[in-house]
Amino acid sequence: MAEPKPLEASDIKSINKALLDWLRTCPELPKNVKFSYQYLEEKDESMSLHTLSGAKKSVQYVDGGYEGIYPFALYYRNSPDSTNKRIKCAEVLDAIGSWVDEQSEYPELGGNRVINSISQITTSVLVKRFPNGYEDYMTTFNLVFERS
Repeated sequence: MAEPKPLEASDIKSINKALLDWLRTCPELPKNVKFSYQYLEEKDESMSLHTLSGAKKSVQYVDGGYEGIYPFALYYRNSPDSTNKRIKCAEVLDAIGSWVDEQSEYPELGGNRVINSISQITTSVLVKRFPNGYEDYMTTFNLVFERS
């Protein structure tokens, strides 16, 4: 069996933009939180969308189309000062994950690309603590799409 090929740069660019805009409509997103692509504020509450390694064409069709898998993560940086606030940070990401899992309509990608599914793969976890009191929490997702 042939080794899966990586997604084309145009796929990733299209998905990043559409996904970021779509996730900004999530009612579970904390108010007044900066939400960026692969960037977290050093000393402020923020969220970011990160492309993960493993974005690939999972199935190649005879007509040149393919099914692609785009793994991504959401990071949430906050400065919780108690166990309850740490739990709340994790709950925020899992609430966004639940919202994503409940959706039946996905963003338009253009370029003959259609999203088949987006699903949360892991529950949120603490990934890093900083000396300034900030902490990063993360949850991961898979987006599956077809390009004709």
